[in-house]
Amino acid sequence: MPAKTQSSRPAHFKTGSTAALIMVTLVAVIAIVGLAYVLRPGRDLDEYRAKQGELMARTTGLSRQVTNKLDAKFTDADGDLVADAPTDVSKQVDPDVIKFTYIAASNTAEMKAAFAPWVEFLAATTGKKVEYVTFESPDEQLVALRDGKIHVMAFNTGGVPIAVDAGGFVPVASLGDASGASKATVKLIASTRNGTPAGADVGAVLRGQELTLTEPTSNSGFKAPLVLLNDKGLVPGRDYAIRYSGGHTESIAGIAASGDRGYSFAAVASDVLAREQTAGRIKPENFKVVYESEKFPTAAFGYINTLKPELAEKVRKGLLDFKWEGTSVAKLFEGTGQTRVVPVNFKDDFALVRRIDDSIGFEHVIKDIPPDLTVTTSPTTEPKTEPAN
Repeated sequence: MPAKTQSSRPAHFKTGSTAALIMVTLVAVIAIVGLAYVLRPGRDLDEYRAKQGELMARTTGLSRQVTNKLDAKFTDADGDLVADAPTDVSKQVDPDVIKFTYIAASNTAEMKAAFAPWVEFLAATTGKKVEYVTFESPDEQLVALRDGKIHVMAFNTGGVPIAVDAGGFVPVASLGDASGASKATVKLIASTRNGTPAGADVGAVLRGQELTLTEPTSNSGFKAPLVLLNDKGLVPGRDYAIRYSGGHTESIAGIAASGDRGYSFAAVASDVLAREQTAGRIKPENFKVVYESEKFPTAAFGYINTLKPELAEKVRKGLLDFKWEGTSVAKLFEGTGQTRVVPVNFKDDFALVRRIDDSIGFEHVIKDIPPDLTVTTSPTTEPKTEPAN
């Protein structure tokens, strides 16, 4: 019999599409518990687990493919799949204060301090006051983009396509190293508390266990692992349980944690894992890699398409010409090999990420965030291997 999964650890989630999916998952858990009594898995285990897999495939989007494209409100005259600046001058913006932000994260104070030199450089390049604004949730950041409340920003790999299609994000640069564009992989890591051997087959070690994902906008922390594991015949709910941490650093901290409050398996971005190792927040002896994907593009920096073209060109220069060496930005990315940004081509560089979005039914729609919707429990869906009592 597969080993029992870890018990749920409390976590806090912001609202928006992430919370909505979590709420759907909670409904799925209730349905699964009901099925346990109806199907009596001791007698009908295969049928029971198949129904779990079907339910989770619907919940996560694996069972419904979509075809995403640029929202009809935008134009794309040059066919680069990115929104053009409005031709109507009255719809172009030239703000007195440029609002800048990096990827939404829980450690907002750390990020704000780290990006201070870049904020100063953007101010000098554009001749504008630049203010760093913070978001703890990717959903909040996407809504701010859609509503024109931020002007220059970065999104994680998985957030880039939805920001482009639904929010008018114009990618300019991605994280790079000395040789050019930096690439990252999805790593499925196992806590050494499990006794999982290095190099073990992912199917053999994950079945009957629990995999921690980050949040639904993440490519490497959510969408890619679900699609890639599905390609290997591993279906959530049927073959393994899933839970949500809210972010890569939270997932990594859960793997590094001691005792039964830690995570067993987690899907994380390789560059974030390297950064957390350099910072000493997780050590090589805390985990083993049981699966690694092909390479994906990393986070992308850019601006909202409504910027006045002259200002947009200055922003582009401010993003591409900033020198990291000796700054707090370089310190933030220490250990990842990322030392600069390089120009990015959304149409080509993010083709695989867009395919994964379509494969998992991730629709590029930015929805309003209900003001009072929060979830304070990390939901878990467990593949049952014993009769429910």
